[in-house]
Amino acid sequence: MLYDADEKENELSRQLDFTVEVNGQYYIASVTKSQEATEEIIGVILLITLGLIILLSMLLFFANRFLVKRLWKPFQTTLSSIKSFDLNAPSAIKTEKTTIHEFNELNENISMMTEKVVKDYLSLQTFY
Repeated sequence: MLYDADEKENELSRQLDFTVEVNGQYYIASVTKSQEATEEIIGVILLITLGLIILLSMLLFFANRFLVKRLWKPFQTTLSSIKSFDLNAPSAIKTEKTTIHEFNELNENISMMTEKVVKDYLSLQTFY
């Protein structure tokens, strides 16, 4: 602990003492560094790092939600069309063309399946 005249208080410091020869005379040289300044810098670095981590996490969270919503939009459209499908008033299922092969394949199969179901339903209607 060394007294800091500027702050008028004792503060934690490190001190290095070594000998220096100048013109045949030996002197003791001291280098003193305050530890409180180091602790303050570490605290500031920690706060900045945590702030950046939180900011990046929030940014990634919202970007992910936006991209996932956009990516799954064709699927949600197909799903809502399936939910609203009614055999008593059959209409074509609405699908969206997309660049995703699996969604396009799903849409084609659902369209074929609903056409077949409507045909089977109409043929059953003729027997009743």
